[in-house]
Amino acid sequence: MEYFVIIPASGSGTRFKGKTPKQFVRIEGKELIILTLEKFNTINKINSIIISTQKKFFGKIIRLVLERKMNKVTKIVEGGKRRMDSVYNALMNINCRKDDFIIIHDAVRPFVSKSLVERLIKETKKFNAVIPGIPINDTVKRTDKKFIVQNTIPRENL
Repeated sequence: MEYFVIIPASGSGTRFKGKTPKQFVRIEGKELIILTLEKFNTINKINSIIISTQKKFFGKIIRLVLERKMNKVTKIVEGGKRRMDSVYNALMNINCRKDDFIIIHDAVRPFVSKSLVERLIKETKKFNAVIPGIPINDTVKRTDKKFIVQNTIPRENL
């Protein structure tokens, strides 16, 4: 049984409204994609990481992966217009068996904890497919069409 990780990293940052695509924004001297890759690169059960990105980013990602010694990155494949297309392209480039597992995690979500990933890996053995549901801390308000607050939504089940 092997664990593969797909990291979709094809976004151009238009909604982010920055000059730099989100995956290359630096926090404390490291690009978001590197912070994300570091988490998965250090988890023993993970065998291979596949990055799905735009062709124009291949060179930059290869350079970052080599500089930071992300040795579990085995492939960089062309992403698609939508996230689902990028994931699909990566899936088509994985040589896995029926008992292998595939983890999909966005390049710009580096703050996932190693313990959560390890717990999800453990749970896949019981349920075959898992997705984390993490309680939110934010207060959520329901508004009408004029954006007037109608009520506060209880967060217990969100």
